[in-house]
Amino acid sequence: DVIPAEPMDVQQTDIEIPPADPLEMQNDANDSSTGTIRGEIENGTPGGTVPANLEVNLIASDGQALVFSSTTMVDKNGKFTFEDVELALGRIYLTYVDYQDVRYVSDALHILEEDTKLDLSLEIFETTEDDSGLYVKRLHLIFDLVAEDQIGVTQVWVVHGPEDRAVVEGENDGVIDVRLPAGFSNLGIDGSVSPEGRYLLSNSGFIDRAPVQPGKFVELVFNFNLPYQTDYDFLQSLMYPVDAVVIMLVNEEISI
Repeated sequence: DVIPAEPMDVQQTDIEIPPADPLEMQNDANDSSTGTIRGEIENGTPGGTVPANLEVNLIASDGQALVFSSTTMVDKNGKFTFEDVELALGRIYLTYVDYQDVRYVSDALHILEEDTKLDLSLEIFETTEDDSGLYVKRLHLIFDLVAEDQIGVTQVWVVHGPEDRAVVEGENDGVIDVRLPAGFSNLGIDGSVSPEGRYLLSNSGFIDRAPVQPGKFVELVFNFNLPYQTDYDFLQSLMYPVDAVVIMLVNEEISI
């Protein structure tokens, strides 16, 4: 039997897992067998196809330790097979492909009982630079009085996109345009801000370059300060529809 494992974040960055401990690998080998991992790549965009030369990557890990990796190509029907793979109890397996500069990852599965076959199929999509299908499923606003004249604001965005295409960045405009209130300062973003990183600063806030895949979401976590006296009208331009807003006040000295 196989059950879903905790997902590994391989969407936006290269996979970097520390080497496995040799003793742990030796112990796991006592509860392993050789089997086959197979699957099928499907294109979820209407009219989309699966390239015949698409490379499929397989990785296996014990916890966060990478113990096995391999690659193969899909056949003309989009199917792939990895033969003679060591299937160890509790080991996590997943496949991923890079298609049109977007990384698609299968479910991460691990084996609880001896099995000789595992299916790690996954779905790819065509891309679009049109961001009109983006929307914020939930937006969390957390306010705190960090100084007598400064309000600290933390925001968490959960961004979803269209169901049949991945939204990717254009030449200069990124994917998600986050505009902040006038007068903001001390912007902090949970991630890398650089010309080569995920985030780019803009005149009005910052831009997220991460693609938004169908069936998945992009989470943004960031904070900034605003000037505060007795009263403050919080105004922020949002470029996308918002389904729900959750407001939290950390300090009892502020109210809405």
